[in-house]
Amino acid sequence: MTDVELSTLSDDIAYIEAQGQGLQVQTANQKTLRKELESLLETTAITSNDLGALRGAPLENLNGLEDIERALVTLYKAMMKIDPTLGGDQSRKSNDGGIDNDQSLGLDNSDYGKMRIVQEKKQMYMQESSLFMRRLVEYMARQFQEATSETSRQLGEALSRKVDSHHHDAGRDLLWKYSPLILYARDVDLKNWDRLLQLYQDLNHPVYKREFQQIMTAWKKNARKMSSDETSELLFTSHAEKKEEGIATTARKLTVKRSQTLAKSLRSPLDGSRSNLKSSEGQSLPYETFGSVLDDILPLVEMEQNFIVDFFHATTLDQSDFPDAVAAFRPKDRQGGDLRRHRLMEPDRDLARRVTKAMEVIFVFMENELSGLVQWVLTVDNLQGVGVLAAMERKMAEISQTNQDFLNTLLQKLHSTLEGRFKKFVDEQIRAIEETKVKINKRKGVISFIRIFPNFSTAVENILNGVDKNLNIRGTVDREYDRILKSMFDSLKIIARENPAVAVNTGASADSEDKEALNFHILLIENANHFLEEVDARGLEVLEEWRANATAELDEHMQLYIGAVMRRPLGKLLEYLENIEAQLASGKPGTSIAAQPSNSRGVFNKVVGNYDAKEVRKGIETLRKRVEKHFGDADDPALSRNLVTKVLKECEKFYGDVELRISRVTADVYNGDTLFEWPRAEVKSGFSGLGK
Repeated sequence: MTDVELSTLSDDIAYIEAQGQGLQVQTANQKTLRKELESLLETTAITSNDLGALRGAPLENLNGLEDIERALVTLYKAMMKIDPTLGGDQSRKSNDGGIDNDQSLGLDNSDYGKMRIVQEKKQMYMQESSLFMRRLVEYMARQFQEATSETSRQLGEALSRKVDSHHHDAGRDLLWKYSPLILYARDVDLKNWDRLLQLYQDLNHPVYKREFQQIMTAWKKNARKMSSDETSELLFTSHAEKKEEGIATTARKLTVKRSQTLAKSLRSPLDGSRSNLKSSEGQSLPYETFGSVLDDILPLVEMEQNFIVDFFHATTLDQSDFPDAVAAFRPKDRQGGDLRRHRLMEPDRDLARRVTKAMEVIFVFMENELSGLVQWVLTVDNLQGVGVLAAMERKMAEISQTNQDFLNTLLQKLHSTLEGRFKKFVDEQIRAIEETKVKINKRKGVISFIRIFPNFSTAVENILNGVDKNLNIRGTVDREYDRILKSMFDSLKIIARENPAVAVNTGASADSEDKEALNFHILLIENANHFLEEVDARGLEVLEEWRANATAELDEHMQLYIGAVMRRPLGKLLEYLENIEAQLASGKPGTSIAAQPSNSRGVFNKVVGNYDAKEVRKGIETLRKRVEKHFGDADDPALSRNLVTKVLKECEKFYGDVELRISRVTADVYNGDTLFEWPRAEVKSGFSGLGK
C-alpha cells in the first residue's frame, strides 16, 4: 500500500516539474519574441527622412560630415540586422555595432525576412546606401586630386633637396577624416571600395614617379666621377697579357700603384649610416649612390603601403568595424598612426594581393628606374655590383617579415638578376685568368692575375666593410673568391711548367743548374711571396686557406731553389757529404766508410779544405748577386728587397746546416779527427746586413 502511494506521488512530482520547465521555455520564448519584435520595429522604423543627411549634408564640412556619419551608422546597423553577411567576411569583426548574438543570422534568415515590410526596408536601405556610395566616390575623387596636388606643391616648394616624408603627410592630412567612410565602403560595397582605391592609386602614380626620378638624378649628379681606365685596373680582364708583351716596367709599376690607390678608396661601409657613406673626396661612389637612393625611396614606398592599409582598412588584423571607427574620434581629431612602423604580414592573401596590385600601379616605374640605376653603377665599375647586392640584401632583411609584399618581390627580382650578372662577371675574370697561360710570352716575375688579386680583394672587402656577415653577399663573395683563386693557382702552375725544357725532379740525370728548372722555382716563389705579402685575409676562412696553400708552395719551391743554387758555390762538398750521409743512412759503419779510398780521411780533408775563408766569401758574394738577379727586379721595389732578403736568409741557414753536417760526418766517420775548421766568421760576414 505504501509503495503504491509513493509511486503515485513520484508521478505527480514529475508532472509538476515538466509543467514548470514548459513554463520556463514559454517565458524564454516570449522574451525572445519580444526582443525580435523590438528589433524588427527598430529596424523598420527608419524612414527616408532619417537618412536625409546622406543625400544633402556637405562632406567637406566637419559638421556635415558628423551628420552623415550618424545617419550612416543608423543605416549600417539596420542593414547588418537584416543581413550581417552583407559586407562579406571582413564586415563582422565584433558585435559592438549593436547586433545581438541572437540575431547573428539576421532577419533575412528568419521568418521575419519574408515579411513585406522587411523586404521593402531592405530595398530602401540598399538604395540609400548605393546613392551615398555614388556620391562618396565622386567626392573622394576630388579629395584625392586635392591631396596629390597638395603633396606636389609641398615637394615643389621644399627649400631643401633632402628627401622628407612630411611632404606626403600634407596630402594625407586632408584625407584621414574620411577614413571611417572608407571602412563603410569596404564592409558594405566592396565594388565601390575597390573603385576608390583605383582612383587613389592612379592619381598618386605620377607624383611618386616625378619625385623618385628627381631623387635619383640628384644622387647621380653628386656621385664621384670614375673613368673606365681607372676602375679597370682592378679587374683581371684588363690585364690579360698579350703575346707581344711590350709594356715597360715603369708603366707596370705605375699601374700597380694606381690600382692600390683605387682599391683603398673603395672603403665605404654599407651599414646604413649615411654619415659613413662618403668617399675620401666627399662624393658618393656609384654603389653608395645606389644605397643612398634605396635609403631615400624605400621608406616612402613602405609608408605609402601602410597608408593604403590604414586609410582603406585593407587588413584583417584590425578588429574594429564602422561604428567603432566613427565613435573613436571626431572628424577634426582624426589622424594617422606611425606609417614608418613595420607591419605584420597580412594573413588574408587575397586582400594582400589587392594592396600589392595598388602598389604596382603607383610604383610601376620603380623596377625600370632601379634597373637603370644598377646598370649605371655597373657601367662605371662592374666590381661595385657587390655593393649594390649588399645594399639590396640589407633592405630585404629589414622588410622580409613585414607586409611589404611589393617591395619584397621587387628587390628579390632585382637581386636575382644582379646576382646572375655578378656570376657572369666572375666567369669573365676567370676566363681572363685562364687565357693568361695561353697569351703570356714572358714567363718571369709576378704574373698579372697574382698582382691584381690583392687589389681586387681589397676593393671588394672595403665595399663590404661594415656589412652584416649573415647576409648572403658574404657567402656569395667567398664562393667567388674560391673559384678565382683556384683558377689563379692552377694557371700559375701551368705557366711555370710550360717553360721549355723544365725538368724538375726528373731523376739523377737532371741538371741541377738547369736554367728553366730554376725559373720554374723562381716564378712560383715570386708569385707565392707576392700573394702572401699583399693579400690581407681579414679573418676570412677562404682567404686564410689560400694563404696556407701559398705558404706551402713557397716553402716547397724555396727549398728546391736553395738546393739548386747552392750547387754552384758548394757543389763538390755537397756531393761528398751526400754520398757519406747516404751510406750512413743505409746502416754502414763509419769505419767502413772511412776505409774506402774515395772517402779516406785525406780525401775528406782535401775536399773540405778547398772551402777556406777566401773560397767561401767568394761563393757567398756570387750567390748574393745571383739571388738579386733572380728576385731583385719585381714590380714593387720594397717587395723585391724583402724577397731577396728572405731568400738570402734561407741561404745563410743552408750554410749553417752544411757546417753541422760536416761536424756530424767528422764525428761519425773520422772520429772527430780532421785538420779543417769551417770558416763560420766568413759566412756570418758574407750574409751580414740582411733585413736592414
